[in-house]
Amino acid sequence: SAVKNASAPALLAVVLAGAACSTLAAQDVISAQAGLVSYAEGPVLLNEREALPARGLFPQMKEQETLRTTGSRAELLLSPGVFLRLGPESAIRLVSGKITHPRVELLAGTVVLEAARISKDTAVIVTVRNASVSILKRGFYRIGAAPAELKVFDGKARVVADDQAIELGRGRSLTLAANSVVAKFDRKRLDPQVRTRLDVRPA
Repeated sequence: SAVKNASAPALLAVVLAGAACSTLAAQDVISAQAGLVSYAEGPVLLNEREALPARGLFPQMKEQETLRTTGSRAELLLSPGVFLRLGPESAIRLVSGKITHPRVELLAGTVVLEAARISKDTAVIVTVRNASVSILKRGFYRIGAAPAELKVFDGKARVVADDQAIELGRGRSLTLAANSVVAKFDRKRLDPQVRTRLDVRPA
């Protein structure tokens, strides 16, 4: 199936054959900035206006712009090999569009962040409420807004909130609130937000 119409500036190179990792089945998209909307299933709203990627054309978010899904899903390129996937009824704001230091604020819903690679010169940060989540290693992360929570399916992340820093490894979760403690969860248990992510995209 094909992805629908849209426009996009600032695209350096498009569509490399093959996948960056096992969960990326169809294409890699490369941009000079963070915030490229590389894929969508259904209507997505960029600053409350519909914006859908098409073959070879991808909407580019600017700093402080918002992206929102309704019953749809969307995939955002943050840096080479790092993808942020929005579940239905989710919204984010692009705080920093620097390709080496992307920063996104989760406003509503759930996002899944997949890092196929993390360069030592790259800092990927997702904020939710008063918490800041930094991705330290390649892996797979789920972040929710209500309740505010981080699950590390694979990899390692650092959470800073209320002047306290906590590091989480795989199989660990943390409610992003005051006095939260790290807990274990079953990584093999099906998580509907994770298992229905855009892990296999149409060719």
